[in-house]
Amino acid sequence: GISDNEVEQLKEVPYDTLDAAATEAQKQVGEELGTSVGWSPVLDEDYLHTDFLDWTNDVPVMVGSVFGEFNCWTALDPNEPNKNSWTEEEVDEKLTEKYGDKAEAVKEAFLEAYPEKSACDAYYVSNRTGDFGTLAKRLASGDNKNYNYLVSYESPIDGGVNLWHCGEIPFVFHNVDLVSDCYGGSQDAYDLQDVMASAWVNFARTGDPNGDKVPAWSTYTDDNKSTMVFDTTSGERVDYDAELQELISQ
Repeated sequence: GISDNEVEQLKEVPYDTLDAAATEAQKQVGEELGTSVGWSPVLDEDYLHTDFLDWTNDVPVMVGSVFGEFNCWTALDPNEPNKNSWTEEEVDEKLTEKYGDKAEAVKEAFLEAYPEKSACDAYYVSNRTGDFGTLAKRLASGDNKNYNYLVSYESPIDGGVNLWHCGEIPFVFHNVDLVSDCYGGSQDAYDLQDVMASAWVNFARTGDPNGDKVPAWSTYTDDNKSTMVFDTTSGERVDYDAELQELISQ
């Protein structure tokens, strides 16, 4: 009910009212377009540019994601039996359901990339092309101060859940204690937060995540496509999941 020339009144609208209106607007637009929509920034070449700005070339960057992102069990179907209870036959059925005739190839590539995990986890592994795309643009701009990571830690809750979107944040800020129920209160989680928080603090201070408690972590380059895999045992892996990512990204 606010007109174009009354836009300043938006500042006075209670948050809950604004949120309700935004949710309804999003629903209406989605129905009109026949697709799902969401609120996101717009590339306008003024505030947000399609290409990276030149002045960012010398700014060190960490790029990464978590194993499950939006593919974790609780995000897809919390009523589904936990992956760790699937039989070998059920695993093959699920992988075929998701990957079709590529299922066996995905399974083999997955176990080669993640020998410490089970084949069932291949159903939930996330696409990392967003990471790789950003890193490729950075390298093309002539910048080599880039660090790539993946958080593959599995929470022991509910029989085992691959880490979900934003699930790494408590580790980064050393706040696992605040959400200990999400990580089963395990010692592994507390140990991992020491490693990850140290890496982020080191990076914030110097532009380099290496230091005390952090395994050796080299920069990501065309010749050294390294990823720091954070888990109960963390360590760097080089170009370790290229075949897997190619298969699941097609």
